[in-house]
Amino acid sequence: MSKSFIWNALPLITGSMIAQAIPFAISPLLTRIYTPEDFGVFGVFMAITSILAVSINGRYDSAILLADSDDDAINVAGVGLIISTTISIICLFLVMLLNTKTIGHFYHNNLGIFIYFIPLSIFLSGVFNLLNYSNLRMKLFKDIAKASVYKSFGLACAQLIVGCLKSGAIGLIFGSIIAQLFANGKLLRNLLKTKAHRSLCLLSMKKQAVKYKKLPIYSLFPIIDSLTLSLPLIWLGGLYGPVVLGYFAFCYRLLGAPSALIGNSIGSVFFQKIAEIFRLKKNCDAKDQGFETKTSDENIAHEKTSVTGHLLNALAKLSVLGCVMFLPIILLAPFLFDTFFGKDWHDSGEYARILSIAFLARFIVSPLSCIFSVTNQLILSFFWRLIRFPSTVFVFLAAKKMKFSIYSFLFLYVMNDVLMYLLYLIIIFYAAKNAKNWI
Repeated sequence: MSKSFIWNALPLITGSMIAQAIPFAISPLLTRIYTPEDFGVFGVFMAITSILAVSINGRYDSAILLADSDDDAINVAGVGLIISTTISIICLFLVMLLNTKTIGHFYHNNLGIFIYFIPLSIFLSGVFNLLNYSNLRMKLFKDIAKASVYKSFGLACAQLIVGCLKSGAIGLIFGSIIAQLFANGKLLRNLLKTKAHRSLCLLSMKKQAVKYKKLPIYSLFPIIDSLTLSLPLIWLGGLYGPVVLGYFAFCYRLLGAPSALIGNSIGSVFFQKIAEIFRLKKNCDAKDQGFETKTSDENIAHEKTSVTGHLLNALAKLSVLGCVMFLPIILLAPFLFDTFFGKDWHDSGEYARILSIAFLARFIVSPLSCIFSVTNQLILSFFWRLIRFPSTVFVFLAAKKMKFSIYSFLFLYVMNDVLMYLLYLIIIFYAAKNAKNWI
């Protein structure tokens, strides 16, 4: 791993850590300002937003880094902006047509007027993704890190200030929108300084839209993932009421953010290692065919270590780290929640103790899923997603039909998640052992 890579990655990692630390630092204050019902409303709002925002650009944001020139890149971003704007406007019209009473009755009676903020929030999320990739292309790593910190700082300030001035979930939702504006403003200034927007051209945008026309098809993957992860936040309010939803949403957010950050970092390192093995494999094949390569015998020997061996090694490390992270929560969550967030949040700690088992399974297995991209077997990952989504829906239908208590539901939900990730792990090893078509 080159020094330039480390120095480029360091600001991003540092910025992400600071950005994650700020919400955690103010959580004890937020739990004393907002009620569980407020967090329930906010959880539903963020769940719906995340489902709609995950592919709002048609995945054209990812093509910004692939474009042949900077002019092409800015026109790819233009295509993504048009798609984001169109989808946001359609969402606004749908919200206005369905009206707050109809939608609010479906999933949460207290969401009310806040649904009108959903189109704005998903639009700002789409713009952030476009600006983020554009700044990545320009290698403005420090500015991207600053934008993450600005976003987190804006979120904290708005939620605290508005929460002190006015009761209700408005402070939590308003804070998330202010945070997006802070980050987008920082990244947009960088882009405007380059004057790259002067290269925008409808003809060029059409050309880039056609060139990367397959990307919207691949957007189905993250949509299914986001929908599966957001189902509890959308459905729980109708099953168990706003207070239970609030307890669940609060611990779900606390458990998910840091584990996703660390898991993604480990996954990136593992991805790099597997990709390196692939490059060595190609050099080894070339040498076997009599072509000269710069690959040393030592590297070739290293390559011949099976991908399965590297998977087992990564699995062992993730298991140890996961246990270090989640075992204290499993054992001490109610006590920790009572101490830091107040006695009123004891039930949330009980939920966190149970849910930690599912988050542990996700933390261990998810970083290994890059094997599907490396071995050109994404269809296997898609197959697993198509199984996981209906199995999660079944858990909620069973809970409703059998009138399970919240704790019975949580045990069933966690059991399903653990079994699904065990199946995912089996499929990952199958992909590693039976890889025939390398990218």
